[in-house]
Amino acid sequence: VNLYGVIKVLHLLAVTAVIGGVVGRALIRARLVRLDDIHIVREFVGLEGHFDQWLVIYGFNATLLTGLLLVWLGHWPLLNAGVPTWTLVGAVLFLSTIPLVIWVYVPRGKVFGKVFAEALAQKRVTVELRAAFSDQVIRASWLYEYLMFPVVLALMVLKPF
Repeated sequence: VNLYGVIKVLHLLAVTAVIGGVVGRALIRARLVRLDDIHIVREFVGLEGHFDQWLVIYGFNATLLTGLLLVWLGHWPLLNAGVPTWTLVGAVLFLSTIPLVIWVYVPRGKVFGKVFAEALAQKRVTVELRAAFSDQVIRASWLYEYLMFPVVLALMVLKPF
């Protein structure tokens, strides 16, 4: 077993964590929008936070780190005769989620936190909380992730160019 092989296995595990986290988060959110008990909602929101932190965020960082190591250790070119390779296209698509974090997830997460705290203080699922669960900008951002990750995964496996 060589270092490249170990890093490749770690990379695949990290990718699996990210995809599992994105899917798990979506399943939790689908259930959250239909709940009426604020105590159960609190538990689901906490669970969603764990999926997001441990699988999506840490998995993303591990995927990025191991991917960079694989490109370096494997001498994978980013350009071939001036044409982008699958590694460059995949990296650009993968990194394109960073602006979503900066401009969508963090600011809307802060708003959600306030709305959620108000609902907890009122001990009920409020109209504002339901609206926050159905945030169309968040949904559109997640849809981008749902479409982008399989494309990057296909590039990683098929290496078409």
